[in-house]
Amino acid sequence: MALRYHWAMSVLLDYLYSVTYRAKFDRNKHLQEDKELDVYLGVWRAKNQMHWYLRRCFPEEPSTILVPITTYREDVSSFSVGICECDATELPDWRTYQINSCYIDYKLDVQFWKLPNITTIDGTTAKKMTYEVEMISSGSSMEFAV
Repeated sequence: MALRYHWAMSVLLDYLYSVTYRAKFDRNKHLQEDKELDVYLGVWRAKNQMHWYLRRCFPEEPSTILVPITTYREDVSSFSVGICECDATELPDWRTYQINSCYIDYKLDVQFWKLPNITTIDGTTAKKMTYEVEMISSGSSMEFAV
């Protein structure tokens, strides 16, 4: 999964917002406790990695930021996307006790059978689902959409 690392700067917000994702595991960068096997592709991933939409620094211009996320499912009609918030001065690269979460429940708006197939490492067929989590900010107003 490739993420576009766009971020905006803000001094107007009390909390900064992110999504979590699973990165390809790098033992020099990630915590061993976050290491888990991607059962669909057979590679090691680091779970609970943070992609921050906003960072404190300068007043922020109204903007829209998209984070593409790919997931693999065997069956799904709805799913949840976690949005995280943090008020720490130094933002962590992975989920810590400083992070609060909420979830956006999303009903799939495309027929499941139309999603592209993948064959997993054990020969099972699954569907590849790619979606974007969109953050729309304007001053101190913040909206998220999937």
